[in-house]
Amino acid sequence: MQQRRDAFDSTFNIDITYNTQEQRPRHYLSFRAGKSNISYGCVYTKGYAKGFVVELYLDGDNYKERFEKLLTYKNEIDNAYEETLTWQEDTGSARRVFVSFEGNIENREEWESYINWQVENLIKFRRIFQSYIDTIDEGITLFNTQKTPKGNETMFKIKNIILFGSPGVGKTHNTNQLISFIEKRLPENKIFDAITLNNSYQREKFDAGLVSRINFITFHQNFGYEDFIEGFRPNEKGTIELQDGIFKSMSRSKRE
Repeated sequence: MQQRRDAFDSTFNIDITYNTQEQRPRHYLSFRAGKSNISYGCVYTKGYAKGFVVELYLDGDNYKERFEKLLTYKNEIDNAYEETLTWQEDTGSARRVFVSFEGNIENREEWESYINWQVENLIKFRRIFQSYIDTIDEGITLFNTQKTPKGNETMFKIKNIILFGSPGVGKTHNTNQLISFIEKRLPENKIFDAITLNNSYQREKFDAGLVSRINFITFHQNFGYEDFIEGFRPNEKGTIELQDGIFKSMSRSKRE
């Protein structure tokens, strides 16, 4: 919230405030709500609303299901907010819930009140919406599926999963489990339950075919293009030759 106060004056340069293509200011602040593709934000716009906006913004593959889940609590949320909230119609790629008011962005004497309004409503949005967001994925399929060319198998399309923590907490072990579970086409709720348990004694063993498709990389600060794509390295003959990095090697093996 302090970021909004600190950055307001520098970002509200009236000479460059309007994007000539979209006719709205280049001014916004957003922060994540603890779930991928869901964020809180504030903006001044002449597009979907007129003036200052504080919003909850949902996009990504599951935005429709997530927004529909929020809509089941619409009356509760509206009553708790005690101001008029706009539940935007589907744009085809995202949906948002927002509150707005009209104000003249070029009136510098009112900037402090604009800042206060944005910060107060961002705090209010966070307080009211967060409990609903924390449970928004319950009952929603987190994986997109599609038929393979053969038409008799289902292939999961999974976005990035990041496992983080201090050494020894099970990141590598759980990566092994994730790969095995995904290959077995386990439901997403069983996958996440198993990862949460983090049972070190249930180590997954891969068959030979799967082992050949798995590589682990440690991204050190010295890890560069030559290691990842290709680069010149010494060989057993004592000369220098161009060798593939791990990403190029995996891509080449996939084509073969």
